[in-house]
Amino acid sequence: MNLKTCLNCNLESNAKFCPKCGQSLDVKISSAWDFISEILNVIYSLDSKVWKSMLPLLFKPGKLTNEYIAGRRVRYLPPFRLYLIFSILFFLVAAIPDFTGFDNLSAEDREGLTQDLQEARDEFTQGLQEAGVINTENNIGITSPFNSPADFPEEITTLEPIENNSSDNISLTDADDCIDVPWSGFLGERLGGRALSSCQTAFSDNGVTLMQSFIDYLPVMMFVCVPLLAVFMKVLYLFKNRKYIEHLMFLFHTHSFIFLVVILNVSIIKISGPFPIVENSIAPLVATLWIYAVIYIFIALKKVYRQNFFMTSFKMIMLFPSYSICLALSFASGLFLTFITI
Repeated sequence: MNLKTCLNCNLESNAKFCPKCGQSLDVKISSAWDFISEILNVIYSLDSKVWKSMLPLLFKPGKLTNEYIAGRRVRYLPPFRLYLIFSILFFLVAAIPDFTGFDNLSAEDREGLTQDLQEARDEFTQGLQEAGVINTENNIGITSPFNSPADFPEEITTLEPIENNSSDNISLTDADDCIDVPWSGFLGERLGGRALSSCQTAFSDNGVTLMQSFIDYLPVMMFVCVPLLAVFMKVLYLFKNRKYIEHLMFLFHTHSFIFLVVILNVSIIKISGPFPIVENSIAPLVATLWIYAVIYIFIALKKVYRQNFFMTSFKMIMLFPSYSICLALSFASGLFLTFITI
C-alpha cells in the first residue's frame, strides 16, 4: 500500500485527498503551464455557467428559480453570485461618463457651437442694454472687470437687487447653519459631533462628498432591500407553503434580470449620446425593454408560484408599493449612514 503524507496535517493515507483536512495529497510546485491551465479551467467553467444561466435569465422567466427549487443547481450560477455579478456590472456601467462632452465633438462642431454661444451672448448683452442694466458708454458689460462701486457710481446706484424665489437651485452656502440642528438625548450625545462635522463637510464642497458617499452605499442598500422584500412575499404567499429561502432566490433572480435590463438601457443611452440621429430613435427601444421587464416579472411570478392570471396580477400590483416602501427605507438608512460617516 502506497501511503502518502499530508503536508498540511501530517496524516498518512492512500486516498487522493486527506481524510482529515481535505487537502490534496499530491501537492507539488506547479509549473507556469499548470498555473495557466488551472486559470483557464476556472474561466471556462465559470463562462459555461454564465451562458447557461444567461439564456434562461433573459428569455425564460422563472426557470432558474424553479430549477433551483427542484435541486438542479450545478449547471447554473448560484442565485446570489448571479445577483452579485450583475449588480457590480450595473454600478460599473452607471459610472461610465456620457460621450457627449465638448471635447468629444469634432473641430467643425466645436467651432459651430462656439459661434452659437457668441451670438447668444451678443443677443443677451443687447437685451441688457435695452433694459438699461448695462451701459456701453462707460464700458460696463457682462464680461467687464468689476473693481469697486466708486468706479461706476451712477450705474451701481440704479441697480436693484432681484429677489430669487426659485426653489429649483439649491446650494449649500453657510456651514454655520449646521449648529442650528438640535441634537439631544442618547443619540445626540453620540452622533451630534459626528453629524456636525459631516454637515460642515457637506457645506464646504457643496454636497459632493455627501453624494459620493451615498453612491458608495447604494449597492449595500439595494442588497438590504432584497431580504426585506422576501419577508413581504412570505406574507403575500402565506398559504402557498413556500419557504423564505424560495422567495429570496426568486428575488435574487428577478433583480439580476432587472439589473441586466438597466445595464442594456444605460449602455444604449450612453453609446447613442454623440449621435443625435440614433439618440432620437432609441426611445422606443428603451420603452420596449421596460415593457418586456414588466411582462417578464408577471410570467415569472405565475410560473414559480403557479397561480391564475387574476391572483398573479393582484399580487404583482401589491408588490410595487411594497417595493417602493422597501427602497425608501433602504435609501433613508443609506442617507443616515452616509451623513454620519463622511
